[in-house]
Amino acid sequence: MRLRLSCKELIFPILILISFLVWKPVIIFIFPGILIFYIKDFKKIGLSEIVVYTIGLSLSFWICAFWILRFVKIPFTLLFYIVSAACFGYVFYFSYFKKNLNIKINYREIIIIAFFIIVLLLYTPIMRNQIVAAGADMSMHTYIAKLIYEKNGFPLSYKPILPINHFGVYNTGFQSISALISLIGNSPVYRSTLLMTGFTYFFFSICLYVFLRRFYNKWISLVTSLTISFAGYQPMGYIGWGGNSTILSLSFVILGLSLIYLFKEESISSMFIISLVLCSAFLTNSAYLLIFSYIYIGIFLFNLIKSKLRKSFIIKHVLIVIISLLILSPFILNLRFDIISKSERDWVTELNQNHITAWHGNLKNSIVTIPMNVRKYDGKFISFLAFIGFFCMLFTNKQEALKYLIVTGILFVLILNSHYYILPFSYILFSYRIATMALIPFAIFIGGLITFISRTAVINLKKKEITKRILGVCALVFLFLVFTGFIQNSISRYSFFIRSSQINSMVTPNDIEAYKWIEENTKTTDLFLNNYGDGGAWIPAIAFRPITNPHNAHPYFDEFREGIKKLTLKYVYIGEKKVYKIDLHQEEFDSKPDEYELVFSKGNVKIYKINLQ
Repeated sequence: MRLRLSCKELIFPILILISFLVWKPVIIFIFPGILIFYIKDFKKIGLSEIVVYTIGLSLSFWICAFWILRFVKIPFTLLFYIVSAACFGYVFYFSYFKKNLNIKINYREIIIIAFFIIVLLLYTPIMRNQIVAAGADMSMHTYIAKLIYEKNGFPLSYKPILPINHFGVYNTGFQSISALISLIGNSPVYRSTLLMTGFTYFFFSICLYVFLRRFYNKWISLVTSLTISFAGYQPMGYIGWGGNSTILSLSFVILGLSLIYLFKEESISSMFIISLVLCSAFLTNSAYLLIFSYIYIGIFLFNLIKSKLRKSFIIKHVLIVIISLLILSPFILNLRFDIISKSERDWVTELNQNHITAWHGNLKNSIVTIPMNVRKYDGKFISFLAFIGFFCMLFTNKQEALKYLIVTGILFVLILNSHYYILPFSYILFSYRIATMALIPFAIFIGGLITFISRTAVINLKKKEITKRILGVCALVFLFLVFTGFIQNSISRYSFFIRSSQINSMVTPNDIEAYKWIEENTKTTDLFLNNYGDGGAWIPAIAFRPITNPHNAHPYFDEFREGIKKLTLKYVYIGEKKVYKIDLHQEEFDSKPDEYELVFSKGNVKIYKINLQ
């Protein structure tokens, strides 16, 4: 044992320590995922991929660990510091004993990481130009995070902000990470959920990159990932209405699928890592793991037929299922299977089948209408490239082309099922979520297109025959057209969705002042009459007071409807920025001064005290 440490050996733990001192919550994205640096399977890949897996596994751990607090009554922050201290001690220990990490670091890896940073910076405008994340959905995700923050652990109910006695049917992955960021960083929860909004779309891009690395080289994987992330309608279409937890869940699904490809050996540790990531996808949004389960049946059967070691292959997947059930056991034990009523199921069915983004065809015309629906939803440019890419892959990687054609076929069936409800849990299989999942096979096909065209250009331009050189030039021209289309679509889509995010963000500085007044001058149990479409929807998330018209998860519709009848209205809130439908207007309350007393006014934000009791 050596008695002294050199500076070189200390670089790794010192960088972690500096990161912690600069911004404490950064450790949430580093620990315990950083321990994969010491796992054999991860030493075969480059630094850029290790960084992605470190972030993904760290977040997966915290999402799953939060559910342990349902039964182990300790503060969330205490769990964080215990795990972080243990991980830092592990890293320091191996640095002391000169454990060689053997991570591949070269200029290519540094360039890839630089691209990651640029993508991350592209989402910073929402932090600068918005107070809260866009969409009414995010008001709910934020008040759930606020409940976790206030409890510093697992809440047993939604009280006092909602008259609901049970907590935990709705997924909490996005919210638990947001709450932990606020707890460790001492920042408002509404800012943490906004930060997680921007991070989610960055995370999607890098998860897609490591998934594509299982098939293509670094540059093709990067270009394809950026094309999917920016040149189509999805995933950024979710940012305007607040479906960010859905994209976070999809990102974990993609990361889990990449790990299934990465791990060749059936060790318990590798199966645990895969299960942890897939479980975090489920705990963030259960729909995407369910959709993934259906499409993975096709991948599983395809690989099983091709596999020479079928027994080992089956054991690997049985282990994943068993370990996943163990990780999910706290969530399963907390479930109330009778909580969803028929009326709530009917509401979801109506939304699933008649929403503007839903597939509106029928069985007879489904062969035409479903592809058109997916193309319209994911974008014509992306769909066109994927279509051409499939045929190109038949020349370069026929097996994977056919495998992901099967996946696309299963997604087709799942969209068809959204109108006929034949499969289990059909009511949560929204067609727009299924269409977004099509980005996975689309990414494979577009990667195949770029690979085929670039190879064609390189090979034929080197040959002397004039016909070959013409073919090579044509391939280069096609690549240039694709690149031009990518730039044009990316700029227009990015600017549109960033503007959409800012337009649909409901809270203004005057609303923030009103929330401060509410915190200082009202009781926690005081009920506010509010509009769904303005800053009133954010009262529970920021001022921590109950309201009559929150964005609510459908399993709790009936319980909320009954519980709110038992509460007495105390105040009326009129917000400044009208984003959705507004039912309450200032004029009707100003016209009745004996019944409604104006107690707060700043700009167009008004709070009235109700004197009719």
